[in-house]
Amino acid sequence: MVFIPLLVGFGLIINQRKQYRAQRRELDLERTLLRTQMNPHFIFNALASIQHAVLNKETQKATLYLAQFGEFTRSILESSRKVTISLADELEMAQNYFALEQIRFEKRLTLEVERAGVATGSIQVPAMILQPLLENAIKHAFAGKAQGHILIRLTAQEQTLSIQVIDDGVGLISTPTPTPAKQSLGLQILEERLRQHWQKPPSKLLTLAPHCPTGVCITLLLPLSSHD
Repeated sequence: MVFIPLLVGFGLIINQRKQYRAQRRELDLERTLLRTQMNPHFIFNALASIQHAVLNKETQKATLYLAQFGEFTRSILESSRKVTISLADELEMAQNYFALEQIRFEKRLTLEVERAGVATGSIQVPAMILQPLLENAIKHAFAGKAQGHILIRLTAQEQTLSIQVIDDGVGLISTPTPTPAKQSLGLQILEERLRQHWQKPPSKLLTLAPHCPTGVCITLLLPLSSHD
């Protein structure tokens, strides 16, 4: 009989260690994601754009860029301390990021958001999930293109929230069917982080697929969660 309490105790210790390792892994992913979103290359581009505007005496442009850069940095730091935020706040942060890129690309890029009746204020999502998708589209889709358009499409069906980021860029070279999104470090970190967030995430959590007539569609399928 004395062995039963010992076995139970060992079981509890093993379970606690597993939970601790999972929490450490989640924290490591959060830190890595924060580093990728505030990466030196992005900061260099932002400062270079500000410098260019100042040297060309474009005071209004430089002021706007500084304001957008400060707002985006603030939102990144605030959201990095939270596990989940409202979808509305997540959209606002993504739009702050895009506004910076739009200034850098001299408004050659445009962004559209389709909500399809989705109550963005009451739906909770893991923080910092849209910016890597926008960054991937801007980096890979519009090379050599004079202009580009990105659509964020939100739909909610039953217990699933679908987030699609669709661009009209150069498209995938040879990907006839949807595939797991492994094309960039940011997307890899995002997918791994989302799988850590839910015990039973959807099998097709993050996929890439060609979008007709041109471009790529990245789809996130997330379990729907809300707060009162």
